[in-house]
Amino acid sequence: MVSLDATIVDFFGPGMAMNADPLHLALSLGLPPFPYPIAKCNALNATPYMTTVEHFEHLFGGTPQRSAMLGDLARLVERLKAANLEPVAALIGGSFLRSDNPAPKDLDCVLFYNGHTNDEAVEALHRLWEAFSRKRIDLRLISLQRDPLLALKACSFFSTLYGATRDQRRPATGSLLLDLRPTNPEGSHGDE
Repeated sequence: MVSLDATIVDFFGPGMAMNADPLHLALSLGLPPFPYPIAKCNALNATPYMTTVEHFEHLFGGTPQRSAMLGDLARLVERLKAANLEPVAALIGGSFLRSDNPAPKDLDCVLFYNGHTNDEAVEALHRLWEAFSRKRIDLRLISLQRDPLLALKACSFFSTLYGATRDQRRPATGSLLLDLRPTNPEGSHGDE
């Protein structure tokens, strides 16, 4: 298993280590896309902020409406697994991330998955999309295997879209990237 700190130095260079908890800092500032001056930001301490499902639920599930949407998201992940698809990550954005909004109208979500999408899987994905779109999850399902470049473009596009605001008086906001990969008993992911 490769150490995350070594990977950070290899990829981002010395001095670019991730802060202990960039998400909490960002939340204390109103979840801006960049919690520091841009020259001090990098892919690990700026939007999309990475977190676990459990931490996300703890931070954002404080009202019955929010808890219901998070329950729907958990059921969606389980249904993907039942269709022999592996949920990898969910990009979350929009009004759900605004702490001043106890009753968001929906949960904006791009769910990235691995797995071969034969005709049966495509039909299952279509049924999932229809079912969960009615449950106030504004859902996009993106395969990481079909075309990785398209998946990267989708993540970039939706992260930018989720940060945009129609109300010019409201500042841009960041997005969250939920890690949906299974963990082993030591707490790391099986693919590390």
